[in-house]
Amino acid sequence: MPQNSQKSIESLLKKNRKSSLFIRVLFVLISITLFIKIFNFVVDPRNGAGIHLNVNNRVLEYESPSNWLGDGTDYEIYQFSNEQMDKIIKKIDHRKDWKKYPLDSTANDSLNKWHGSIMQDPAAIEIIEKSNFKEFIPIIDNGYYLLVDRSSNDESEESQKKYGLRNFTVFILDIDNNLLYYFALDM
Repeated sequence: MPQNSQKSIESLLKKNRKSSLFIRVLFVLISITLFIKIFNFVVDPRNGAGIHLNVNNRVLEYESPSNWLGDGTDYEIYQFSNEQMDKIIKKIDHRKDWKKYPLDSTANDSLNKWHGSIMQDPAAIEIIEKSNFKEFIPIIDNGYYLLVDRSSNDESEESQKKYGLRNFTVFILDIDNNLLYYFALDM
């Protein structure tokens, strides 16, 4: 076999391997995208709640228009079936970061700060008034909560004591009504 033919064959094989790898990677990416789109599945992106939230369970959602720093408030409510709630409770019962209701003072102060922020937003107030939920922060007798401090590590303890948490997420699980409330504030 002539040497030029052998080099041409080797060159074609190398191109085919690269093309084959590219096609495989593209296939995997398309498959993942389709899976997420078809099942509307969101793996909890919210800093460690440990609960997989399906967008089909979301019954209310509000995200304030954020400024160029990304500051703002988020609010979501999820409704679950009895079976889903049982699974969630079993999951969080084994976690030390979820606590039984009532809120401790840090979580309560954080929610009050969140409430003060969202009450300055007429669009948020309109959304809650038009919904089946008449209060942003529910009155709960039986439930759990999780407070996630998302403040930067360089924020001083003195600043946190003086101003409270500045970037946080609070999850409230209302067991009696099969609801999960999600509150986030970024300042």
